[in-house]
Order: sequence, then C-alpha cells, then structure tokens
Amino acid sequence: MTIRSASASARVQGPQATFLLLAILFAILWLSGGASRADALGQSVVRLAAWGALAAGALIASRADLRECKPVFWLLLCCVLLPAIQIIPLPPSIWTSMAGREVFFSSPATTMVGGQLWMAISVSPTMTLNALSSLIVPVAVFFLLSSLGNKDRFPLLLIIITAAISSTLMGLLQFSGNSFGSPLVNYVSNNVSGNFANRNHFALFLALGCLATITWSFTRRDGVKWRLPVTVGVILLFSLTILASGSRAGFVVGLLALLLGPFIVREDISHMLRRTPRRIRLTSIVVLIAILSLFIIISIVSDRAISINRLAMLDVDGDMRSIGLGTVLEIVRSNLPFGSGIGTFDSVFRIAEPDGLLQVVYFNHAHNDFLEIALEAGIFGLSVLGVALAWWIKASLRVWRRPTSALPEQTLGRLGSTMILLIFLASTVDYPARTPLIMAMITVAACWLAWGEQATRKAVSLPGDGRSL
Repeated sequence: MTIRSASASARVQGPQATFLLLAILFAILWLSGGASRADALGQSVVRLAAWGALAAGALIASRADLRECKPVFWLLLCCVLLPAIQIIPLPPSIWTSMAGREVFFSSPATTMVGGQLWMAISVSPTMTLNALSSLIVPVAVFFLLSSLGNKDRFPLLLIIITAAISSTLMGLLQFSGNSFGSPLVNYVSNNVSGNFANRNHFALFLALGCLATITWSFTRRDGVKWRLPVTVGVILLFSLTILASGSRAGFVVGLLALLLGPFIVREDISHMLRRTPRRIRLTSIVVLIAILSLFIIISIVSDRAISINRLAMLDVDGDMRSIGLGTVLEIVRSNLPFGSGIGTFDSVFRIAEPDGLLQVVYFNHAHNDFLEIALEAGIFGLSVLGVALAWWIKASLRVWRRPTSALPEQTLGRLGSTMILLIFLASTVDYPARTPLIMAMITVAACWLAWGEQATRKAVSLPGDGRSL
C-alpha cells in the first residue's frame, strides 16, 4: 500500500513550514518534555517553545482545518476550560458549602472583593494555574497538525520513530552504568529512563515507537523488502531496552504493542504473504519469532531483563500504590462533586495522609490517572473523560471494522487508536499523560484517529463499485 493522500490538498500556504515547526517542537519536547513535576526546568523550556511554535504557526502556517478533527478540538477545549474555571474566585457563601473545603475555612483568601473573602474552586490555584499552563503543549501541537497538508500527515511517523530511537540510545547509555540524564528533567540516578524522569513513561514511549515502526514498514509496498529488516532490528532494540528499563507496566504495554502492531497493517501483511511462496513464508515467520525469543531469553538468562525480574518479585501488599489506595479513595469521596482542583493531588494527599503512610517514598500522584481525575476534577472531569472514551470507542470501531483493503488514513487511524489504548492502560498504574512529550503523543494519536474515522466514513458512503458520488 502506497501511503498518499486520498484527495488533493486545498491548501497552498506553507504546509512544509508547518511540518518543520512541528518537527522542531518535537525535538524540544524530546529534550525537555519528559518530566511532569512543576519544578522541573524543562517545563519552562517546552512551554516557551510551544508558545513560540503557536505564534510562528499563526504567521506562516496554512489556515487550520478543524473539519476532520472536530472531536479532538472540542475535547481539548474542555480540558482547557476545566482548570480555567477552577481558578475563578467564588463568593464565601458558595465556596464554604463545597465538599472537602472545611479544613480551609480559616486559610488566607486568594482574592479580596468588597471586604469579603473569595476563594477559587481549586484548593491550590497556583498548582491549577500550572496545570492550565501545561496545556499549551497539546494546543500548539493540535494547531500545527490541523494546519498540515494531507501528504505531511504520514511523515510524522518518522519524527516519532526517530525520537524513540534517540530515547533508546540514551537509555542504553544509562544501562551501561553512566548516570546520564538531561538537566532539564528530574532524572533519578541509576534509573534507565532515557529522556524521561520516570521509567514507566520511558517504556511506554518505546512501546508507542514499536507501533509506529510496524506501521512505517508498510507505508510503501515497493519498499517493504528493505523496511522489514530495519523494522525487525528497531523493534528488537526497543523490546530489549524496555526489558532493561525495569518497568513492569512497560513490559505489559510493550508486549501488547508487539501483539497489536501487526493487526494495524493486517491487509498489507496479508497481501505480502499471498505473494510469497508458502515455504518461504513459514520459514520467515519461524525465524522472526525465534530471533526475538532468543534475544529475550539471552536477556533473561544474563539478568538484563530487569522488568521481568521486578514483575516476578511484585509485592502488591507492599506497593505504595496499594497502600495509599484507601486514602486516595477517601479523598475522592470527600471532594465530590467538584474535585479539589486539577494539579492539587500532592497538596490534598499531604493533608489527608495518615501517620501510618508517612515514609521516605514521595507519593505525589495517585498512580492511577482515572482516580486522580475524579479527585481533582470531580464529575465534570469524569464527564469529559467519559465523552473522550465514548468517542475513542466509536472512532476505533469504524477504523477497525472496515473489511476491505485499508485506506492509508485508516491505517493511521488504527495506529492512533492503538496508541491511545496503550496510554489508557499505562494510566491505570501511573500518570504518563501529565508529561509534555506524552501529551503531544496523545494529540497526534487522536488526530490520526479522527482523520482515519473521517476517511473511512467517506469511503463507506461511496457506491460499492468505487464510483464517486
């Protein structure tokens, strides 16, 4: 299948410049966007870069076309409005009646109006403002994506693959014993986390890289012969690095990426196999599985598969996620229906944390982003999450269920759907979506899914013989 636009692009103004801006922004995100903490130096860098890319894009990019990615636009708008509303001061009569605010009744007010104390919905407006500021990254990425020409959507694969390979090389340097990390990210010494502060986020990023690489290998049917060996080598590199990272969640999402990746391009794989003699076909599959299994076995035997070792030694009762779950659930209950404010988990957990949980471990997130959304954004955040899940399911069913040969855009839609699935799963035990680089990846994946859904819907509406309406 040759990846190309299904219809001629109507834009004539600067799509190449837009793509270049997007590539530069991703390079900066790779360097500085691997941390979620507000005090990480890289946060200032990526936000400044995102504002700069947004301003430059407004000057030189084509007019943004939102028709094919309306759901992404509305979901992103809701994500921006939630923290913006939470920092609006409210009258004392309203604020004091809200659940979870009793402990703050005697706290200093954030705003004085008419001699009365007014307080924001958020119990920590500064942290919520920081969360709001962080959203400039997905906003800028979305604006640039919506300004791209159709032919420039597919080279995004190369940006992601290049970023994942660069992260892998950095992780291998750390695995070799070098405590090497970016000063812009709060790197933990002796961790194999690449350009991320958290090894779980690093392993997830490599799993997304596996999906992108598998899809890239079939972007041109006339290039499959040389792309496939490259793909096998790159995926092997990603897989072994995930094992070396020590991330248990990364091992699971990495395995899922290897299992689900071929289904994204199943029509192309089927086409290739039909043109290959049966003997060669079976031999190639057996050799491929044997090579991958051999390297994994060697990694395990040589005690380099840290992720599997940690998974085997998992102590659920002693894990801080399990220990703190009861307290987190109690905080969620006490702050419904409005939540404590986006970005305020650390503050409210410190207040409610029982003495028995006090220890050296720094528990600054719930390590379950769905619970943390409920805690911080209440029913409104859960509503936005529910709408996002419903759209993802609807769009995914459309791009996955079409039985005929996949359209190029549909293939990217499947890739985006699978990427979002892995991020959803990783978010049940961590908080990857709170790092700028993963925010950008979610935005790209969502736009791919939206574009794929639109292309599939148009194709289905055409007459069966392929004639235009």
